[in-house]
Amino acid sequence: NAPAMKPPFVPEYVNEGAWGLNGEFDGRKSGTQTSLDSEGSAGYLMHINDEDVDNINFRILSSNEKPPRTPFLVPQSIPVPLLFLREIFTELRINSEARARQAGLRHDDEVGGERLPLEAFQRSFERLFFLLSEPGSFHAGTYDANDDGFVTWVEFYSVYSRRSISLNLSWAERIFLTLDNPDMSILGQVLSVIVLLAIMISSCCFILSTVPTFQVRFDDGREPAPSAALEVIERMTLYLFVIEYAVRLCTSWDARVEIFDRVKLKQLVIGFQPISTTHPLQRVISFMLAPSNLVDLAAILPGIIASQAEGAEGGGFVVLRLIRLTRIFRAFKNQALVAPIVVIARTLQKSTKALNVLLFKLVLGVVISGSLIYSAEQGTWDAELRQFMRPVSSVFNETTSEWETVKAPSPFTSIPTSFWWAMVTASTTGYGDHVPTTLPGRLIAALTIIFSLVVLTLPVGVLGGTFEKCWNEYGDETRSANATHEAELRFITSAMQRLDPSSMCRLMLIEVWHEHPDTSTELSRPAPARFMGEAALRLNLAPDHPVACQVTLPLEQNLELVQRSVSGSVTIRYQWTPQSATRSGQAGKFHLDGTLDLTLVSAKGLMSLDWRQSFGASNPYCMVFLYPNSSGDRPLRPCAWRAPTEMYTVNPKWNRSRRFTYNWCNHCDAEPDLEDLYNEMVSGQVTSKRETSPKQMEALLCSAREIISEVRQVRSELDVLNRRVDALAALDSVNE
Repeated sequence: NAPAMKPPFVPEYVNEGAWGLNGEFDGRKSGTQTSLDSEGSAGYLMHINDEDVDNINFRILSSNEKPPRTPFLVPQSIPVPLLFLREIFTELRINSEARARQAGLRHDDEVGGERLPLEAFQRSFERLFFLLSEPGSFHAGTYDANDDGFVTWVEFYSVYSRRSISLNLSWAERIFLTLDNPDMSILGQVLSVIVLLAIMISSCCFILSTVPTFQVRFDDGREPAPSAALEVIERMTLYLFVIEYAVRLCTSWDARVEIFDRVKLKQLVIGFQPISTTHPLQRVISFMLAPSNLVDLAAILPGIIASQAEGAEGGGFVVLRLIRLTRIFRAFKNQALVAPIVVIARTLQKSTKALNVLLFKLVLGVVISGSLIYSAEQGTWDAELRQFMRPVSSVFNETTSEWETVKAPSPFTSIPTSFWWAMVTASTTGYGDHVPTTLPGRLIAALTIIFSLVVLTLPVGVLGGTFEKCWNEYGDETRSANATHEAELRFITSAMQRLDPSSMCRLMLIEVWHEHPDTSTELSRPAPARFMGEAALRLNLAPDHPVACQVTLPLEQNLELVQRSVSGSVTIRYQWTPQSATRSGQAGKFHLDGTLDLTLVSAKGLMSLDWRQSFGASNPYCMVFLYPNSSGDRPLRPCAWRAPTEMYTVNPKWNRSRRFTYNWCNHCDAEPDLEDLYNEMVSGQVTSKRETSPKQMEALLCSAREIISEVRQVRSELDVLNRRVDALAALDSVNE
């Protein structure tokens, strides 16, 4: 391995400013210096600008909070994600504000409006626990720390931290979800692929069975039958479909489908409608009457009837056999086809008026054209032949030296039969089975063609414009939903720094990058195309005993940086040595002191991004982010270590170490204990020994101002109420 290279975007000394991780130079941070450690053998410590702290924290937290890998089987218990509770909190707060505005009441919000009434808090969690069959009761008052009748996000989050909220599934529900929702387990995905392949094979075999090459012909003149191979394939796929449908039907009695859908569950939690439990028989009936399940039943029903009635023949049974092609509609359950189906459905829904106008004009045109063509092409009645005869051509008679008209029976025997010609002509199909032969009939046909072109062309533009509009709206909705999801996720990750700061000290993020030698002197952030993967780890930092551990972490992709799959793994070793707990102090307060010796051992199986060599390789280096120090009232600032580069290899062996000194203490910077201070002041137990900090006094004064403001508001509302009572009393006396 070649010696370590200098990092591409961190200078050796930065005396005039600081380079942030976004590649922008900040000249305001004059005097900030980022230097090498001894001889640069262990890499570099990078400076992070204040503007980049939030983005880096979000990357670290989001990488550690990634959804778990899909299990092989549907788990028995599915934890409710914190993001779902955040969505409930946001919806409840918006609804409470809307109702307060409609009632003309004042809605006192905190900064950012992050609180909601205690009644909505109690009602939502009662409904949620009822739907999830959570044991035990729920009392919202125990979470209202300041007894003000409102709960903030901090108090809302305390429910999540204190109680393990999860969806417990029965064995029947796990089997049902395995077949009905493939995204919940690897086994479900495998079975879904098998069923889709069986649908394609069965449909192809049914189509090929109508080709003479794949049919067996009998000498006695019986109807040809499909070959034996096609019959075996059809029977095997039928068995698979019947088993799959029967298993879902037999487990549907216990499937609570109303809580499996995240959107429906959220609406039930925040709604006001009574929640009614469904009977198992109702669940089975609802399952059977669902449109998708009716398609599944129609697909297997012909095969079952055919197996029971071997001699089933006739046109009716042929139509029943054609229903088997409805199996193809099961492919629309694929999530990749949801967007086009939704857009087409919305286009048709919004174009209903245009389609109604088109249908009305088309029907009107068909009626008028059919009636006119009947009058023009009906011909004259022939008493001898007893039918209407019309002229079809002219023949020159050499005997009389005159043109004679040749007549033939008219195909336009009635106005209803003329509608077929009008429909074929209006749709510009023109089969040619019925054609006008007279001059009036040809004029009517020309007018019908022109009219149909005008009528059919106008809605096409409307449908095309509506489709484009619906497609753009769907794209905007998707982007808005993604933006809202990211905003809520950012809020949660940023709030975690305040709600649970002790968990931040154990987070670590390792990013692997490729360094291009030709751009090694550029002071800029690496291009996303050089990203080789990332790995997140929660360190085991015990406060009372040392820990030594070596782990191998698989690298994962980051689609926000680059749309590319990654490969390989990285191995690290760390040794944690806690210091003596001299300041651990009070119960419930978090304090962590010690040293972390982190060794970047090696990586294996990395992707090749440098093709200047014939064999292809990479120049990998790592950036490690962790939190060795608490920050008090300021935002957490991670420590960034840039390890050296190994040249021309996909299996680098760094074996570089760095020591980090940890000093985490959140009780020193905690919010002042106003409740204890207030109780001491009321009881008169405050002595000269009690030292009240300016921060506590300022917070106490702010609380006093808020209390005075609330008292004034209550007094004002009581005056209004008294005036209303006096007015009602005066009105009653007048009536008496």
